[in-house]
Amino acid sequence: MNTLSSAHRVVASTCRNMRHNLTHVRYSSASTSPTPDLSQGAKVRLKHPRTAFREQMTQKRKQYFAESKEALKRQEAIAARQKEQEEARRRELSDKIRQFKAERLKSFSEVGDAEQGEPVSVKEGLSQDGQKESVNEGKDPFFESRRDLYARFKQVRRQKRFENFVQSRCTQSEQRLESLLYLYHSANNFITYENIDARVAELQPTASSSKSLEKEAMTRRAKQRIEALEGTLRGELQKQFGVERLREFKSGKAAGESNLGADDLFIEKRRMFLDKSREITP
Repeated sequence: MNTLSSAHRVVASTCRNMRHNLTHVRYSSASTSPTPDLSQGAKVRLKHPRTAFREQMTQKRKQYFAESKEALKRQEAIAARQKEQEEARRRELSDKIRQFKAERLKSFSEVGDAEQGEPVSVKEGLSQDGQKESVNEGKDPFFESRRDLYARFKQVRRQKRFENFVQSRCTQSEQRLESLLYLYHSANNFITYENIDARVAELQPTASSSKSLEKEAMTRRAKQRIEALEGTLRGELQKQFGVERLREFKSGKAAGESNLGADDLFIEKRRMFLDKSREITP
């Protein structure tokens, strides 16, 4: 029984190993050769996907490091070349400046040697300068004309400013004089503490006592009543015949101008009322 169980375990482990090897062959097909030689199974080396990925990343890191190193070397070479060019340009400029200074000193020394043989006094130098200036001034008439024009312009401007100043002062003095005259003539109308009561009384008379107020109110009401009575007598409030019209009608009847009865009087009143309403109504 023990022999059978051990043989069974060997067969099971062999099958498990074969299945494991086939799985690794399928996963690592991308990293190994596409057609591995399975005739020599013991010599085939299978790789786990993690191992293959790690190796790929290692190769990429090495490639990136090499490329970055090459780029850095190129940048350093370019910087060194630019520095050499800058140094060469500076040396060339310094040589040119040195040469220019030497030529200038040489020309100064030549001029000094030439002037040493012919000494010139101060008066002669000043006279020569004055002659040069006079010659230059005589040779530039346009400048002289422009200078004369500017001088005349300044003179005219100064005169105009003075005239404007005088005119403004005169205008201000006239305004002050008019203001003073107005104050002088209106001094009689000033309101002071002495005449304030009289001025207020002139503008608005005030009542001396309460009796005068009552009297004024009574007179106002009486005027209103009188106006109402006069309107009633004229027939304006009732829109009928007034007293004057009735008197005329009565006097005409007494003189025998009309022998109208009561009905005729009513008809006459009605006709007059209609005529009056037509006059009022548009």
